[in-house]
Amino acid sequence: MKKKKRKLSPRKIGRLAIILAAIPLFIYITKCSHTRGRAVPAELALTPGPYDLAFNDSNALHMAAAEAFGLPRAIADRDEAARDVGELVEIRDSEFATIDRLSHSIPYLTPNAADLLERIGRNFRDSLQNRGIRPHKIIVTSVLRTEEDVARLRRVNRNASDNSAHRYGTTFDISTLRYNTLTSDSIPRQECHDTPRLRQVLEYVLRDLRHEGWCYVVKERRQHCYHITARY
Repeated sequence: MKKKKRKLSPRKIGRLAIILAAIPLFIYITKCSHTRGRAVPAELALTPGPYDLAFNDSNALHMAAAEAFGLPRAIADRDEAARDVGELVEIRDSEFATIDRLSHSIPYLTPNAADLLERIGRNFRDSLQNRGIRPHKIIVTSVLRTEEDVARLRRVNRNASDNSAHRYGTTFDISTLRYNTLTSDSIPRQECHDTPRLRQVLEYVLRDLRHEGWCYVVKERRQHCYHITARY
């Protein structure tokens, strides 16, 4: 005597469909968690997130990474920096980033932090291209600060921390409001101000790199910048 085949109820069929649909997403997330240094494809990052919450890594986290991967001690002043910058590398304007006029910092980073800065600028350019947006460069507004720089900055900005990760060469700031439009040699460089679409694309890039463990990020509203520390 043949056994009757049991039919799945609509409720069970619905549950099974949800499980099967979730499998590709689970595989992708698992792959991303074990992949470092690769930006999430643009087509998979189309919905804005609560970046004010995502970009809120505490100063303690920034300091822990700075002390682990940066200079063994802070540099006292510009004279000491001129004599010995150790293994730091000088960062200059490139095809991916513009170094702003620096009043309270000097353009030096650890090799890994310099690599991170270039990675951010490169991923930003690629993401713009993928979305059909005219290419722009990020603007770096602060880099390595000596102890003297920190003291001078605190005299004009009481919100500046005297326990700053900027002192270790692992940390830099990128403007949230300003971007440089890439132009030909015959056309002067143009500066773009407060473009929401550009800011959104840059935040996609920072979100992905932060999620993959490359950096810590905090969005500083008063200074209009992303404060970024390399984690390697």
